Amino acid sequence: MLADDDFRAIYDLLDVGQTVDDAGRAVDCGIRCDKFCCRPDNTTKYLLPGERRFLDAALAARGRAPLACKDLYYFESLDEPPDRACACEPLRELRPFNCRVFPYSPALEGTRVVGLRKSKLQYLAPCWIDEPAPRWRDGAISAWQRVLDDVDCRLLFCRLGALWEWHQASERGEAAGHAVQAVASIDGTDEADTWARAARFFSRTD
Repeated sequence: MLADDDFRAIYDLLDVGQTVDDAGRAVDCGIRCDKFCCRPDNTTKYLLPGERRFLDAALAARGRAPLACKDLYYFESLDEPPDRACACEPLRELRPFNCRVFPYSPALEGTRVVGLRKSKLQYLAPCWIDEPAPRWRDGAISAWQRVLDDVDCRLLFCRLGALWEWHQASERGEAAGHAVQAVASIDGTDEADTWARAARFFSRTD
């Protein structure tokens, strides 16, 4: 599981401007789309294994209450309050990894993150950005590598991938069994399989 220093390093890699204007100045991409990806009705924000503990401790050190979270059984998620667009709006410096890296997933070759890919899933059509700023892109590739080198994080994406495939099979009318069975089939000790499953999950954005 990632340690506190890992989270700090990953956050630092993603703290430069993701989206920039023609002059290279960082811009808030949420202004044009009314914070589409931040709103709880549009997206679900996962937390990495150990991230809730890290954020709770960081907030407590600032005298702040912890973020509201919900346990979705296979992973934890932010529970955004209805009175604002996103849970981390007043404390941007502590926004989770998922919020920092969205909407980009890693492009994998074996166990190496070699680039980024933006989701082309239909529900994300309001997202208008096409390419990240070069400096942010380099940091995001390094951040994704550090995340996926951790087996607990990799298993999170294996579980998400198994649930995605189960859902797709159910939508096609196939006898997909139970979601618990799909997740139970993951062998966390098989390193090659966990990398392959993670790559399959991220390739669903093609």
